[in-house]
Amino acid sequence: MGEAVGVAQETPPPAAETTPAIDPAARKVIDRAIEAMGGYGPRNAITSTRSQARLEMGGTAATIDLTKMVGDRVRVRYSTRFQGRDDLMELGCDGTRGWRIDPPDGLVTVITPKMANEMVENFDFQSLIRELDSRFSEPRLLPSETFEERPCQVVAMRKDKQDVRIFFEESTGLPLALELIEPNVRRSKRKVVIESWSDPDAASPLRWVRRFRLEQGRTVWTADYAFVNFNDVSESTFLPPADLSTLPGGAAE
Repeated sequence: MGEAVGVAQETPPPAAETTPAIDPAARKVIDRAIEAMGGYGPRNAITSTRSQARLEMGGTAATIDLTKMVGDRVRVRYSTRFQGRDDLMELGCDGTRGWRIDPPDGLVTVITPKMANEMVENFDFQSLIRELDSRFSEPRLLPSETFEERPCQVVAMRKDKQDVRIFFEESTGLPLALELIEPNVRRSKRKVVIESWSDPDAASPLRWVRRFRLEQGRTVWTADYAFVNFNDVSESTFLPPADLSTLPGGAAE
């Protein structure tokens, strides 16, 4: 038998990678919010932040002291009072080494700088709001709504594959609430409501959230910030625990 003759098939070119188109109307709302919070220039000039907040849920209270500095340097101290005992959890990174200190015995654990920074992000609501133009993606303007009796522009966005609706107060342009949407059923999974903002002052034009509440099911947390300061953090703030260098992977490079 002769050799079978195959029909040549053209190979289609690989599909070009595409990025979702940015909705210009949504971008305009976001730009207005950044300007209302102090502007892109002052925001982009931040080299360090320092803040303190008190969290409450029912009879449970905690205090969060958080510092951040360019170069992956972070430190957060989360203190609670439980059954008459003060407990302190700490996460930190000096730029090259990360650590975690857990109550009640104060055990020090070595973690990677990436892990330390990702964990600290969970405590840093201020940066999330201040950097919403880069922390969230795929902005799309939705019909306006009234939220807690205040007219708002609404932008749908994505964060970590999670759908989020952000409400911006029409009168000020400032973010008023974030609503995480439950997949498939399209109902609210978690809601963060900003109750008050700081006023701009001579020291800094940057505004920060004074108080917010987090609603998840029947659980409600409130957070009250005593202060949020910018560009006043010393590098000595990020010195690791003395015994970190004695642990595997904890020696300075």
